[in-house]
Amino acid sequence: MQDIHGLFKLMVDKEASDLFLTCGAPPHVKINGTTHPVKTGILEPGEVKQMAYEVMTDRQTSDFEETFEANLSVSVSGLARFRGNVYYQRGEVALVARLIKSNIPSFTQLGLPKACSELVMLKRGLVLVVGGWCCRLRQKHDARRNDWTPL
Repeated sequence: MQDIHGLFKLMVDKEASDLFLTCGAPPHVKINGTTHPVKTGILEPGEVKQMAYEVMTDRQTSDFEETFEANLSVSVSGLARFRGNVYYQRGEVALVARLIKSNIPSFTQLGLPKACSELVMLKRGLVLVVGGWCCRLRQKHDARRNDWTPL
């Protein structure tokens, strides 16, 4: 059986944001938005369940057996904290875990414009930050506009 604590350590070492455990596939980690298989072998039936129960409390385990889903927080001493979701997928237990970083990155580290740091210092008002997908579209539009050559 694979060691879930070893996979948690791998996440921290590789700066992975997520861990995916499903029966019939090797564990996968997400690094910079791309999932990568871990070279440990395919997870066998029942193996993910054992790994999940290893980090769950008795109460979480009994609740999971009733509802077939569990949300949990795991703290590994000296390593990091993780948020997890345990659920059933195709008749087998599956687990997804996210690394919760203890340090909060600065605006500069996140690559945010100076205007964002000024917005958070406002004493009054409602600030809505929207975008994500739209911002990426704008970046693509700007790149195309800058590369465009008139005929």
